[in-house]
Amino acid sequence: MIEECPVNIECKVAHILTLGTHEFVIGQVEAVHVSEDCMTGGNQTRKDKAFPLCARHRREYRSLGGHLAQAYSVGKELK
Repeated sequence: MIEECPVNIECKVAHILTLGTHEFVIGQVEAVHVSEDCMTGGNQTRKDKAFPLCARHRREYRSLGGHLAQAYSVGKELK
């Protein structure tokens, strides 16, 4: 697990499919570990502390609120 990451998802590889020159890995979630400071008293995850982020096949980063940035190009702004 990554200590600085507020949410860690522990997965087990279920299948690996070879698709041309790439492999598509399908995982089964075994456990979810959430830092205590990201939880509410009612055992809910605080979205303002544990900000979910994902990359999509359309080369964009998204969160629960929608589109965040274009993948691969947004990092160039940091230089």
